Amino acid sequence: MKYVSGVHVTFLLLTLILRKIINHNRMPEQSQSVRYTPELRAAVRQMQKYSAETRLLCRYKIETPEQLKNFIGLKNQQRKDLEYERVRVYNKMKSAKTPEQKETLVEQRNNLSAEIKVIRRELFYAGDIEKRYEEIRKMLQRQREYQSKQGLHLKLHFQQVRERTLPSRSEPKW
Repeated sequence: MKYVSGVHVTFLLLTLILRKIINHNRMPEQSQSVRYTPELRAAVRQMQKYSAETRLLCRYKIETPEQLKNFIGLKNQQRKDLEYERVRVYNKMKSAKTPEQKETLVEQRNNLSAEIKVIRRELFYAGDIEKRYEEIRKMLQRQREYQSKQGLHLKLHFQQVRERTLPSRSEPKW
């Protein structure tokens, strides 16, 4: 089994937590229409955002913060290039002589706008990941420390229980 670490584990953990919240906060109403509390709806929106961010990371195989920064730089450059191209198409539209030329330019503009929209959405998600990365990493570190302390406490507890219930080996059994 492959050990998951880094950016992936943070978003997988948050997705699992929010799924638990959804299942716990359902309001029992009519069976056909399920109503959710406002807090739950906000949590669902947040989970959908985390899901989209996780898909982005997996689609582009981003595993480290450095890869994420490189991805953001590359996408920003692509966005600028596409916006420059779109401005050129707008200028050509102003000087188009025939309706056919104008139609082809409008189609080019719409295609460029659609590409820019996708890139902006990816940049939004990548920027959000970058902002929260350190905070999530610290939370995971605290959770690991807490679990290791709990594990140590459980080991000590089981050792004490064993000492109380098992007979000592130095004492004779008669």
